[in-house]
Amino acid sequence: SIEPITDGYAIIPDPDFSDTLFVPSTISDGETFSNVWDLMIIVEPVNDATRIVNRISDINVEEDSEPVMISLTGSENAPYFIDVDGDSIEFEVQTSGQDVFQLTLDGYDVELTFIENRYGTDTIYVSGTDGYGEYAHDTILVSVSSVNDAPIISSAGYFVTDEEDSIHVRKNTFVFSDVDNDVSDLFLVMDNGDGYSIEPITDGYAIIPDPDFLDTLYVPSTISDGETFSNVWDLMIIVEP
Repeated sequence: SIEPITDGYAIIPDPDFSDTLFVPSTISDGETFSNVWDLMIIVEPVNDATRIVNRISDINVEEDSEPVMISLTGSENAPYFIDVDGDSIEFEVQTSGQDVFQLTLDGYDVELTFIENRYGTDTIYVSGTDGYGEYAHDTILVSVSSVNDAPIISSAGYFVTDEEDSIHVRKNTFVFSDVDNDVSDLFLVMDNGDGYSIEPITDGYAIIPDPDFLDTLYVPSTISDGETFSNVWDLMIIVEP
């Protein structure tokens, strides 16, 4: 393209053009024009820095999500970086932490594996450099949001009682854990069932076998944080005559 300047023109080659231009030129007296002269302009190549053409969106996932893969090359139709000179691109990937995920680089593929029960934010820094040291860099924000994990019952004892007697069961009967909540915020949940009934007591339940019941009871029990429930544990109660 051209732009007028005092007594002439500025000739501006197109971006990334490197070749020989022949610019048709004439001299005019205001009424007539001279013969056309193809002015030769040789445009020599210079190194163009690597550029990012398709940025990777920030990553937003929930705690304990499945791994996320990032391709440093992008796809054929949507490359991540390009180098218009055709130079090969060397990639470097760094993070500001790795408190919420582990990063693994395999060739041109980056895998993010999220650490169990971790949440927060971290940043990935990606740079692409050509053979002349010219580079471009990108930042990807990784946000892992917290989710409420359910309590887990891992074991419990069992009870032996006489016919017509009741058993008092509290949450400390069970061995359980909850990574998100304090023990004081958890409570035991039981329901009536075949062969027995329940009555609430402080921090638990009284389990009352049916009259004349002689057998083994299995009482479905869970620990709750008010939003989620643990796995079901069948608490064994042996009722003897």
